[in-house]
Amino acid sequence: MRTCIQIFKTKIIPKIKGLFSKESLENLKTGFRENILKDPKVGVPAGTGVVLLAIGFYLSFKGYSIDSAIKDPALLIPKKASVLVEVYRPEEFVEDLEKTNLGKELSEDGTFQKILTLPELRKISSVLYLLEAKAGVMTKPSRLAALFDGPVAAATFPKSNFLLVGKASVSSKLGVSLITAFKGEKIVIKETPKQEKPQTPPQTEEGYDTPTGSETTHSADDFADQFAAGSEKFGNLEAFKYEFGSGKILAIVLGDFIILTDSEDLLEKSLDLASSANNDSLGNQRGFDILRKEASKKENKLLFYAGTDSLIAPFLKPSFGDSGAALLLGWETGKNLEGKVYKISGDKNQVVSSGPGLSKVLPRETNVVFYSEELKPSEVWKSLESISGEWEDLGEGLNAFGKNAGIHEQYFGSEKGIALSFNGLEYKSGMVYPRFGISLPASVPDDKLLKAIFKVGNPIKVSYQNTNLESYPLRKGGFYTPASLKVGNWKYFASDRRSAEETVSSGNGNRPNQADLFSSGPAKELVYYPHHLVVRVPGILDDLKSFYLYGAEGSPEYTSKTIDRDVQPILDKLKVFERLVISFGSGKEGEDWGKLRVF
Repeated sequence: MRTCIQIFKTKIIPKIKGLFSKESLENLKTGFRENILKDPKVGVPAGTGVVLLAIGFYLSFKGYSIDSAIKDPALLIPKKASVLVEVYRPEEFVEDLEKTNLGKELSEDGTFQKILTLPELRKISSVLYLLEAKAGVMTKPSRLAALFDGPVAAATFPKSNFLLVGKASVSSKLGVSLITAFKGEKIVIKETPKQEKPQTPPQTEEGYDTPTGSETTHSADDFADQFAAGSEKFGNLEAFKYEFGSGKILAIVLGDFIILTDSEDLLEKSLDLASSANNDSLGNQRGFDILRKEASKKENKLLFYAGTDSLIAPFLKPSFGDSGAALLLGWETGKNLEGKVYKISGDKNQVVSSGPGLSKVLPRETNVVFYSEELKPSEVWKSLESISGEWEDLGEGLNAFGKNAGIHEQYFGSEKGIALSFNGLEYKSGMVYPRFGISLPASVPDDKLLKAIFKVGNPIKVSYQNTNLESYPLRKGGFYTPASLKVGNWKYFASDRRSAEETVSSGNGNRPNQADLFSSGPAKELVYYPHHLVVRVPGILDDLKSFYLYGAEGSPEYTSKTIDRDVQPILDKLKVFERLVISFGSGKEGEDWGKLRVF
């Protein structure tokens, strides 16, 4: 034994020390440089291998955990989200919705279930079925709210990816079943999906409906694409991967939070955010702290957020700048929907409207109108030209359009006031044509903008209600009859003669205008805001039906019969409402920046 120890001390230890001596390390460094780095055929593969090996070791030993201080799923949503919808108390939300008059009608005649069968909502329906199948409980979609204990958030991102995050309820058998299934069940990867009709669910919960008779809202038979189940490692966690058709869904449980997405990259980003509540998530952007405080009030139930890359970004850019917009919605018992507007990640400003001016010439019966008494058209043009991100092509296109037409920021002058009006859809010769108008200060020098939008001939001067119009015939004919006119201090460009005449009547006081809407009644409190979006509900519902009928031509998804059966009943129920008004653009720090009212 002593001999072995002696050999180790005198022979082996000196050799080990020698390997790490300054001279040996210099020799190793020189040899690596001379024999490997100087030869690209050896050096490049070797360097690549070292990098990949390092990444592999990092991913293999990377561990994910969740900060116990995280209660809001928005703290697990990356800040680049285009749109976010967050329901603060899902089960309570569904119960309160079903207690409203509209909710009772939609629930009793099965409209909620019909909505989930619409082609546009197929992915949502697929996700609901996945959760049910995983938990082993088939039930009404409305009862799936019991899965979550606290807020649940769903976000979309550029490239149409989505992320859903919610805290599973441990007080619900459905929630416990789902957590147990995700955490405790080993998924066997299948070569091909096995299509089976689900039998009677192995477990139910008191108050839940089993899939029998007309109560069945969806089942495996509703899906042409059955789920092929697999798994994928993410550090110390295993995500379950479901493939159906060309799509996929990744599902993982971290703590009690369930995370579903169709993107590996989004899942990794969400898991990275979980380590600390003080992260760089969407939920920690400026303004969300106020929303969390407001969310504790029972009447506040639902949040919509739209970012700078969202579908409505061009609408938001002129008034919100580089900030996102949040709309907190809710209602009190026996009252209509109400909401508050918030500015996210931007400075607020206190702007009070200078009073009705432009609103006095805008027809009250316009189906949708956005107008501002305070925005300058020149600022709107400049902001849209500089829009970036997902809408960068729009900015570049507008810039090119302006150069070709000789329209630029200075063309609009320095006066305030702008309106964009949608006056309805006209169906003619198998096509639908939107009727629209643009209102600008009368100081805008000519009809250059109108001529740039429509390829027109020489104007024809006509008179209507003692107001001069310039009507422009299209060079090649067509539906539109563009017209230009001046009413008071405003210039109006119309896509058609009818829209022009309606504006003349409104400006002359022969037809109700937008100012009348805010002079009394429930909209009176909104008059001091500088920006307004007004939707005439019956008119826009009629337009929506027309658009569906137009889209049904040659479509396998819709026919006039399916529209009358599935779509029209929903539209008819919403016609009890007259207006949806969102007024915004003014608010102090720590307060809302606008209001929404439905009446």
